[in-house]
Amino acid sequence: MSDLTHEFVDVFCEFVEAVIHQVLHLRRIYRPELFERHRLYGITTRKSRHPDLNEYIHGITTSIKGALLQGLLHKFSINILGEDGLLVERYVLQSKVSVARVADLDPLELEHTLRGFLLKLQFADAWMKQLPQGCTFEVAAYTTDRSALPLQLWVEDEECERRLGAPEPSIMPIKSAKLGTDILQIQLYAEC
Repeated sequence: MSDLTHEFVDVFCEFVEAVIHQVLHLRRIYRPELFERHRLYGITTRKSRHPDLNEYIHGITTSIKGALLQGLLHKFSINILGEDGLLVERYVLQSKVSVARVADLDPLELEHTLRGFLLKLQFADAWMKQLPQGCTFEVAAYTTDRSALPLQLWVEDEECERRLGAPEPSIMPIKSAKLGTDILQIQLYAEC
């Protein structure tokens, strides 16, 4: 793999990490005071100030690098769980990457696209209901090969369950983009 491919994977993992922090801030999983302003791709985003939370988020996003390099990761979600542990809301980042061709991506176009996702995400809660008190979160990675992720950080599991009798979730598209000729396709949406 070329240095540009590894650089792309690093940038994409940095982006996923920023999305997680932004969702946790946006949906008030933790108090707003826990977050500080952080510059990324020329814009201000939010990032946790808690070292343990930051280490956890950085660890899981770093652990997906191998799956990304192999083209095995196709979906990543931040699941918001109620006090009962059942799914209340989910943010899904789907991607299709032609790993062999990422060196052909224009770095400025990639940065502009990722910045657009973070900007759109900052205002996504304007259309969403307030979450119940006591919500937590979990992160899920969906791969085409169960051995693609390190078992020390990931647990193979079934999809999160919703409350019995809960209505089907509404899907709220946040942003989608296609770069190059089928080099990179990304979409971000919320299920609420």
